Amino acid sequence: MPKCLKTALLPLLLLCACSKKAAPPVLLEVSNDVRWQDPDGLTHRASVGLLLPEGGRLTTHYPEGKAAVGFSDKSRVDLGPGTVFEVRRHDGDGTELLLSLGLLKAEVQKLASRRFVVHTPSAVCSVRGTRFRVAVDKAGRSTVDLFSGALALEDRRGKRKAVDSGQRFISEIDKGIIGDEPMPIPPEVTEYPLVPEDLIRKAVREGRKAGKLEIPKEPLDLPDPAQEPGKDPD
Repeated sequence: MPKCLKTALLPLLLLCACSKKAAPPVLLEVSNDVRWQDPDGLTHRASVGLLLPEGGRLTTHYPEGKAAVGFSDKSRVDLGPGTVFEVRRHDGDGTELLLSLGLLKAEVQKLASRRFVVHTPSAVCSVRGTRFRVAVDKAGRSTVDLFSGALALEDRRGKRKAVDSGQRFISEIDKGIIGDEPMPIPPEVTEYPLVPEDLIRKAVREGRKAGKLEIPKEPLDLPDPAQEPGKDPD
């Protein structure tokens, strides 16, 4: 290869070498009415083993729909009824999720080199090795509960709070984070269970083997996303 061509290709080769890929998240559990809108805008019934690439949307319809999503680093997210959830980004550098409505519980594995971020209409939660819960209502009001680990909360105005274990903060679209002092987590709010590592390994392995989305060939004629947020996933 001519030296001039090697020189021209060097930046591209370095970019490819430095890019980090990660297996897409995968559906571990599906209960009742759960729908997947793929990146092309077509909506399908969701099933266990479905790969969730960036740009799609998962909806658990109210009042019985539930789902669990597993990540290749053994992190896990549970979604309650009436939840609208998206994977914005997932690669070797980190994960960014969007919770537009409903309830999310997560256990994030501690990895110093990666970021795990949950966006809501009124806040951004940045975590590293954490068990936490986020609920979003129709008005975009976000309730954040931290069970263990560390979590940084930021509202749309740029106000930030460091959340400690056992603390709750609430953020609204117009007012931002409410108050300067945290509230205790109510006793009826339960902590997220341990991650079933064998289940995650199996689902990720099967998803990689399939190499594609396991969805019907024909799109379904489905209604709009969930009507209202529901209760905690079991």
